[in-house]
Amino acid sequence: MSLPNGWTQAPLGNLLNAIEAGKNLRCEERPPRAGELGVVKVSAVTWGHFDPSQSKTLPTDYSPPKDAQIRHGDLLISRANTLELVGAVVLVENEPDGLFLSDKILRLVVDNELKRWLLSFLRSPYGRAQIEALATGNQLSMRNISQEALRNIETPIPPAPEQRRIVAKLDALFARLARARVELDRIPSLSSRLRSQAVRSAFEGKLSAEWRAKHQAEGTIDKKTSVLPTGWHSVTLGELSDIKSGITLGKKRPVNAVLTDVPYLRVANVQRGRLNLSVIKEIAVTQAEAESLYLQSGDILLNEGGDRDKLGRGWVWSGEISNCIHQNHVFRARLYDKRHSPKYISFYANEFGQDYFFEHGTQTTNLASISKSKLSSLPVPLAPPEEQAEIVRLLEDAFARADRLEAEAARARALLDRLEAAILTKAFKGELVPQDPNDEPASVLLERIRAQRAAAEPVPSAKRGRRAQ
Repeated sequence: MSLPNGWTQAPLGNLLNAIEAGKNLRCEERPPRAGELGVVKVSAVTWGHFDPSQSKTLPTDYSPPKDAQIRHGDLLISRANTLELVGAVVLVENEPDGLFLSDKILRLVVDNELKRWLLSFLRSPYGRAQIEALATGNQLSMRNISQEALRNIETPIPPAPEQRRIVAKLDALFARLARARVELDRIPSLSSRLRSQAVRSAFEGKLSAEWRAKHQAEGTIDKKTSVLPTGWHSVTLGELSDIKSGITLGKKRPVNAVLTDVPYLRVANVQRGRLNLSVIKEIAVTQAEAESLYLQSGDILLNEGGDRDKLGRGWVWSGEISNCIHQNHVFRARLYDKRHSPKYISFYANEFGQDYFFEHGTQTTNLASISKSKLSSLPVPLAPPEEQAEIVRLLEDAFARADRLEAEAARARALLDRLEAAILTKAFKGELVPQDPNDEPASVLLERIRAQRAAAEPVPSAKRGRRAQ
């Protein structure tokens, strides 16, 4: 890179007092509790952010070396990580309590006046390009950068006053970017709440109230629930549909059974409000089994169990794969009356069913399941078919708006990353703040650093010779 007026350049090693390596410390695979010592994992060091929660616990009978302890103001860099994160550098802003460096993290010991400048440079496109070029290892997995390679990174140095102006400007701009990221990171949670509120409004009769006002009059009381809008009534899922479990994996069959391979849906394929068909497996079944389990367009799929968050989640099958069946951990509900909307039922089950499934299902610490009989008893507030269609339309519109909001937030998040890189590029071109011709040249600063380092080096003791006789 061409240097602005008054700037100079030097290998990173000429600016550092030392590089200190972390230790290969014996530890337990859990975060430390209050009062316990810990060793930070390499995942604690990402671009611009030190996350002390990414730590493992040191045994109580183990005394780690004191020189490996992390302190406030440490400049840390990951020496081994993926291509995107090798060389990630952070400044420890808070006082870490009893945390130590792992052997995949290095501490760059440097004078305070250069610390934030080096932090910014190593995060910049210019610094990143050198780190990626010097890193060794498999491009697709773990990459490493040696201490010697780090020392050879060519580092631009502006005059000290300009350096301070640039760092102050970067801090101010990055603080604004950080606030913007915090707000954008809230969008997925907010859009999820918007979806949930839309569904709850729909099944309280509020979402379609305007439509209903044009077609009906007063509300009515349903004996099975409470107050329902006019024309609605409460039924169970078993009254609405034929519910069937799927094929059991590893099922025993006669030796002479003729089997054929067919695609089948697993719990992983049935997500909340969507189907993930990126990976479809096959299973060998008899022709009779296959014919009894073939999915039909409009079938409602609901997960029988697994992790708690998977219980009862599902969506509607639209015939995406021909001759497809489902395993026993996925129920299918096939509506008797085709005038009813399977999406209407699925929207309801995804929002309200989970509480019902948790209450009536079987649960262990991390796993849960629901039986066919309990699933059949799921109460459903059923609107007339015409209103169901309107509710589905309104919900799909609301979900599409939430999807667009998330997509726009993701695009804005990506733009912030590009903006940060552009700001850093501008900074290291000398274009971020005005230059002052009265500033002491950076070459003078570099000479002063060299002189200070030379003065700090211990003088080797002279060898004693034999005394003359």
